[in-house]
Amino acid sequence: VKPPGPGPETTLVLTDIESSTLLFETMPQGLMDCVMKCHHTTVRAVSLRNNGYEWSTEGDSFLIAFHTAVDALLFAVDLQ
Repeated sequence: VKPPGPGPETTLVLTDIESSTLLFETMPQGLMDCVMKCHHTTVRAVSLRNNGYEWSTEGDSFLIAFHTAVDALLFAVDLQ
């Protein structure tokens, strides 16, 4: 997927796992490693399926750019 250029339809989505710091502090490291691998794989697959461009990622957060708001919305619903 090519990155969208600047324009009125370009839409950014920021994902984040709620309370992830607490999860990392209380859950076994091996389990969290598996959870994060699954999370990253899922976000990337759903993003590609909805024409998203992975702009950046840090920890459990992704910043994904979409060519249209409709694609961004479909991504968000699909990811849920």
